[in-house]
Amino acid sequence: SIVTLKNISSATIIEGLTISGASSGNYGIFIENASPVIKNSHIKNNYAGIKIAGNSMPDINHNIFSGNNTGGAIIHNGAVGGYSIDHNTFLNNGITAGVATILLDSNFPNSPVTIKNNIFIGGAIGVYEANTAFNFILDNNLFYNQSEAYLKRISTIYNNVSAINDLSNAAKNIVGDPALEL
Repeated sequence: SIVTLKNISSATIIEGLTISGASSGNYGIFIENASPVIKNSHIKNNYAGIKIAGNSMPDINHNIFSGNNTGGAIIHNGAVGGYSIDHNTFLNNGITAGVATILLDSNFPNSPVTIKNNIFIGGAIGVYEANTAFNFILDNNLFYNQSEAYLKRISTIYNNVSAINDLSNAAKNIVGDPALEL
């Protein structure tokens, strides 16, 4: 991994960095048993952007993730939740078939991971819940141009907001071209 954060507190802040170049099987940032703040950074062109493991509760906000193609932008494989992925932009991460921009694969996190106020453009799958008992909140996100689905939950694929009535605040997510003009 390019940056490894182990056994550190929320007082550790990664800000304003460009993190790129992690090759096959490695991560731009590897977090284990740590709770750093990662903000205002560009995590790009890695095997995977961030891997979250162990008892980690990072605060991931206001970043740009791009071109993290094979492993996606964020992989959660930790034992706890209770943190947020907030106000990030995800551009063409996880473009390989079956790969998600954010992969939630864990054993029963104790509190939800909150994914809110993000923009997901491109990639195969926006968010993939790979464990039926994963506890997460999906709120106020924009999903556009995913080649497979914007949300996949084990064996169920969602391609429109009306299909996800089992998620809290699902109606506040936007799926499709926002038709923004500059």
